[in-house]
Amino acid sequence: MIWLLASGVLLWALALGGLQPAHVFLGLGLLFVAYWLSPLYGGISKKHAAVMRLPADERRFVIYWAPADIFSTRLRGGLGRHRKHAIWINVWQDKEAEAHARALGGGVLPVVVLDGETIVNPDPRELIDRFR
Repeated sequence: MIWLLASGVLLWALALGGLQPAHVFLGLGLLFVAYWLSPLYGGISKKHAAVMRLPADERRFVIYWAPADIFSTRLRGGLGRHRKHAIWINVWQDKEAEAHARALGGGVLPVVVLDGETIVNPDPRELIDRFR
């Protein structure tokens, strides 16, 4: 929220002084960073408790992640089309999920639970190989 507020104030101040193309790019960049750092990045995720109530075969691929975490971002991008097979749980949106992920991964994200096996900060190619 601080980034969003700061970018809004900066854009307003720049607009009062005459808006230049560089100001627009700066403002858009700040807005992007604000969104990337916000808990809403990646949309509203499922809650840990709701996922645990699912049958085991429906929750065979669960990923605990956080916005602005570079390793989570690398995993999201690296999985490509396989990303849709996972249930993504944003630990910034669910304190119970955060505690569970911390217990599994020792505070390191992302934490992947694939067929009951816990993998901390995996290489995306390792997970893709499991789908072949």
